[in-house]
Amino acid sequence: MKWRARIEASFESWGHFVFRHAKLVLAFVLLTTTGLVSQLHTITVDTSSESFLYKDDPIRVAYDEFREQFGRDEVIVIGLNPPDIFDPAFLRELEQLHKELEAEVPYLDEVNSLINARSTRGEGDTLIVEDLFEHWPETEEALAELRTRTMANPVYRNLLVSEDGTYTSIVIETMAFGEATETISEEDAAFAELQTEEGPAQQKKFLMGAESDAAVMKVKEILARHADGPVEMGIYLAGTPVLTASLTEIMRGDLQVLLLLSLLAISVCLYVAFRSWVGVVLPMMTVVLSMLCTLSLMAIFRVPIQLATQILPTFLLAVGIGNSVHILAVFFQRHSQLQDKEEAIAKTLGHSGLAVGFTSLTTAAGLGAFMTADMYPVAMLGLFAVIGITSAFCFSVILLPAFLAVSKIKLRAPIEDGKGQLTDRALRALGDFALTHPWKIVSTSMVLFGIAIWAALQLPFAHDPISWYPEDDPIRTSFELMDEKLRGTVALELEIDTGEENGLHDPTTLRMLEELASELETIKTDTIFVGKTLSIVEISKEIHQALNGNYPSYYRLPETRPLIAQELLLFENSGSDDLEDLVDSQFRLARLTVKVPWADSIDLGIFLTVVDPVLQRFEEKYDVKIDTNGLLALMGRTVDVLIFSLRDSYFIAFMAITPMMMLMLGSVRRGLVSMIPNLTPIVFTLGMMYVLSIPVDAFTLLIGATALGLAVDDTIHFMHNFGRYYEESQDVRYAVHETLHTTGRAMLFTTVILSTGFFIYTISVMENLFNFGFLTGVAILLAFLADAILAPALMLLMVRHVYKDTKY
Repeated sequence: MKWRARIEASFESWGHFVFRHAKLVLAFVLLTTTGLVSQLHTITVDTSSESFLYKDDPIRVAYDEFREQFGRDEVIVIGLNPPDIFDPAFLRELEQLHKELEAEVPYLDEVNSLINARSTRGEGDTLIVEDLFEHWPETEEALAELRTRTMANPVYRNLLVSEDGTYTSIVIETMAFGEATETISEEDAAFAELQTEEGPAQQKKFLMGAESDAAVMKVKEILARHADGPVEMGIYLAGTPVLTASLTEIMRGDLQVLLLLSLLAISVCLYVAFRSWVGVVLPMMTVVLSMLCTLSLMAIFRVPIQLATQILPTFLLAVGIGNSVHILAVFFQRHSQLQDKEEAIAKTLGHSGLAVGFTSLTTAAGLGAFMTADMYPVAMLGLFAVIGITSAFCFSVILLPAFLAVSKIKLRAPIEDGKGQLTDRALRALGDFALTHPWKIVSTSMVLFGIAIWAALQLPFAHDPISWYPEDDPIRTSFELMDEKLRGTVALELEIDTGEENGLHDPTTLRMLEELASELETIKTDTIFVGKTLSIVEISKEIHQALNGNYPSYYRLPETRPLIAQELLLFENSGSDDLEDLVDSQFRLARLTVKVPWADSIDLGIFLTVVDPVLQRFEEKYDVKIDTNGLLALMGRTVDVLIFSLRDSYFIAFMAITPMMMLMLGSVRRGLVSMIPNLTPIVFTLGMMYVLSIPVDAFTLLIGATALGLAVDDTIHFMHNFGRYYEESQDVRYAVHETLHTTGRAMLFTTVILSTGFFIYTISVMENLFNFGFLTGVAILLAFLADAILAPALMLLMVRHVYKDTKY
């Protein structure tokens, strides 16, 4: 094809230009890169669940409004298991711990424990609301009376003390807003009455991930001081801020260490393959610079590293190494043959430049499909993957040949000591096997392909970060124990809108809330139960009991609207601000907190499908509006959307890649056939996941992005060179052997190098990182086998079918 020949000639001319102006090219590239990388230090990490959504997404808007009204619903839960909760020594230790938390934890809103638990009682007509330990028990009788009163209080039960009285908790609420501010539009500022004469209006941002993590770190520091204290007590730490901080720490620490170890392993493999410092330094430099530039652009545009985008470094590692190895493998061959560095560089770019360019273009088109996703992190993965792929290509065809040009070290091809001959014999054997048994290979592959598709369709979807931790990890054991003993560590929030000011003074509305809470407490799915509910109902009952002689029989709702209004006014005048967390200032909106255990987000979605009909029935019966809200509702509604959004993005990616393969190969038939070895490694990997009982989650789905990039790269390199050699000779066997002799060696090197790098991740104790490394490594091996065995067999059968008289 003439257009292809012209492009290859242009790449060859570019090779001559780079060689002759190498220092100028290097200076320009390094200066530009330095400017970008100077901004890298500003990049942030955001593992919060709300970051899955765009800021104007209706679900996030509702969640933000909820946080503005009622505060942050994510709490840090400390579980304590002393020999006796009411032992005076332990109570003094609990008091000291409570005070230290109040004094030292940053971004703190409130600390709740038995020490300051709300105690409501009446003395005549006076309502008294004070702390449970307002008056410290000095005698055994007073302590026994305190124990009885605590265990009998329904509000404390499964919130501050377990039903069996063996565990107590400290619940730490952080502020909804942090220290950071953002500029808002004049329209929004006017609406919020924030406009100033000094300049653009500013408003505080919701608590940032780093600020929440700082609070968790301080809590851990304080708990460490008490772990070996004079009083024996088991200490457990749970809550979504704790999990988020832990995942962020892993992303910043363990993931970086694994990436560095992976880079080290890849460097060793590169040296073994090329036996030259050039063969190590140049690919690694290409990869590292493309990573740094991409991450720097994320920092410049204030896009944080998130669950989806955290694979960008490893993805760019795969793409960048692949480009470099293909170019260097051909360069070493050409340099050995021509003994002229300039000609070797030019011929290398003429041979591989178009293929590398097309692999970059098709991979970018495939990953760019992710930009259509409804989920913000997935869309950003698509955007910055395209940017990273483009930068990796540019460094491969600009920086790499420029460094080759200025290198003073004598370059030697690996074939000199005979190892290349062994590689060639192995590749030739694979080609001969494919050409000798094409029908057996294709039919067996198709049978296995069908089985793998069936297995892939059986894969369950899941997203449970807690399950990523080892079974004995403190994070996992704390969540599981607190869920068992305190009946939940997280909460679903319901927001009830009565539709009128002082609507919560209506006894019918309060009875509706009571009835709704009672019915919700009976809901149970396979993995989720309702451990407790909290609302204005409990406060109203407490007040009514206190103002009626403290008799337990009066722990019920008042029967008239004026009485409800009067009793709530007395409570507000008592000095307690607890109502602010449960109702708005107009008594129109109410908050109903439904405490549940931590669960897989997919199971949470199922739980919500059970809850939704109940809420709808109450809405219709009582003419109110009830919305699920809070972080748990957001997770339940969005994580499954994230997974299915990723799935749809892969479909769009393949739809985008297929026509590009047709264009690149100059044939609709060959383009369609080439998609078979592209799909095979991904489908086979999914089948293996079924065999190994590995569910499909947001993390394992991202493996496909790397596998897709490598599968497409190898296929294009094979098909591109096969087409060239076949056009020259009209001999399939010759074309396959020559392709495997040139491009095949680079494909093999790339496979060994990258699979080794990814298998390094299997040393991680985190299940998600283990699965990521293992499955990606396997997918890379399968991609090579598909292109070294299945692709030649397909080409032979296709040529036989189309050109029956052709020599093969």
